[in-house]
Amino acid sequence: MSINHCIYKNLLFIRRQTGFTLLEVLVALVIISIGLLGVAMLQMNGLKNNHSAFYRSQASILAYQMLDSLRANRKEVDSGNYNIKLTDSDPSGSAIYVTDIVNWRTALVRSLPSGKGAIDYQRSTGVARITIQWDDSRGSTGGDTQQFFMETQLCDVGGASCQ
Repeated sequence: MSINHCIYKNLLFIRRQTGFTLLEVLVALVIISIGLLGVAMLQMNGLKNNHSAFYRSQASILAYQMLDSLRANRKEVDSGNYNIKLTDSDPSGSAIYVTDIVNWRTALVRSLPSGKGAIDYQRSTGVARITIQWDDSRGSTGGDTQQFFMETQLCDVGGASCQ
């Protein structure tokens, strides 16, 4: 075997390896691109869940805000003036409870997409239930209505009316 013959065989082997290496690179690119798509989907789902958690936090804050108003104005609460359903329109007038409800519902609309709120106070038990509803679909055609409920027992300062 001459040296030229060995060099010729090595060159043929190198040419074959070149084509095979290109195929390996293409397969690696496909695998990497599938992995990157998976990472992008994880990021997108994480952002969506983060936004849903933000809405739920906003609903919680607004529910506590209304509960504070209920505690501050017990006379009107006991009269049933704060009771309002999700489908009811805002009350009118200049009373404190009207201002509380209108301001609260305005904050719901500003903080939550299609935000609505309801208050149900049962005088016999002293339990107030706050319901907040909003649309969590983020642009999809169907609605994904979410609801947040908070219930508490309203007591007088001395605790005499609590059971």
